[in-house]
Amino acid sequence: MMAIGFTALAVSIRLRLSDAALRAWRNRILLLGVTCTLAVLAAEAATRFVFRDVTISADNSSFFSRRWKSAVNEHGVRERSFSLQKEANTYRVAVIGDSLTFGNGLPAEERYSDLINKWLPDRFEALNFGIPGNNTPHHLETLRSRVLPAHPDFVLLQWFINDIEGDDLARRTRQATLAPDPAMHRWWNRYSALYVIANMRWAEMQMALGWSPSYTDWLKATAGDPASAEARRDAGQLREIIDTARRHNIGIGIVLFPETGFPLDATYPFEFLHERVLAICQEKGIRCLDLRPDFAKVQDRRSLWVSRLDQHPSARANETAAVKILEAFQRDWVK
Repeated sequence: MMAIGFTALAVSIRLRLSDAALRAWRNRILLLGVTCTLAVLAAEAATRFVFRDVTISADNSSFFSRRWKSAVNEHGVRERSFSLQKEANTYRVAVIGDSLTFGNGLPAEERYSDLINKWLPDRFEALNFGIPGNNTPHHLETLRSRVLPAHPDFVLLQWFINDIEGDDLARRTRQATLAPDPAMHRWWNRYSALYVIANMRWAEMQMALGWSPSYTDWLKATAGDPASAEARRDAGQLREIIDTARRHNIGIGIVLFPETGFPLDATYPFEFLHERVLAICQEKGIRCLDLRPDFAKVQDRRSLWVSRLDQHPSARANETAAVKILEAFQRDWVK
């Protein structure tokens, strides 16, 4: 019906206009199209120039993230090649975590696990088992399937606020994309820097205007109650990680990374999640390190971001983490 309507409109316009007027309107439309196209191309070029230093964004499928590459070894982790059978007299520390441990946007040598490995005496080694997107149930599976066969002496679990989401990420609140069609959004997101930036601002506008709940509000509504199903499930899985390590006579500790996209002072919105993990650490009698107080000392918290479009830990944040981890755990490793 719409096609018929447009056809009728076109015929009506054609009958009312002279050939000269029709050509004039056609030329105006063509000029407008060419002008808009050139303006978009110029804006795209300008965006790429302004953000030329950005090699990764929080979205690993975006135009910027395509600039950054990483490789995995024979065990499927971003680590140097290693034997599952460790050498005699070697103390092996296995680091489990998500993209923060994987080192999104960083050279491998700038990750906290690599710095720990570099600064420890020769008879120690730290191996990185970080996998992007992993949450608490995935950490448990990584421990069982990848870490235990490597016979570590100690497991260091990296925790982040989104670990409580579990393995069902479809429930997470999401903002509408600029391109309504998913396939179109994926294409523009992959090949256009301008679209990536515009889409980020569009998502921020939706949250600012209350059209869509923010991640903070959604997380508090979902897991703010410690008796909620999500909170109880996550706590149970975290305890199981600790118990699994202990059943295999492996030491274990946890390092908590804060969400540096928010002020780390008294207004920090995720303190309740940190407190729950620290309570489990106390309950289980294991050493845990919360990096929030140390990161809060940094005046410009953006310097803790790997890029201005990505709040994953920067080289500076990783160095701070490595120093504090050694201060907290080295006494357990060098007994």
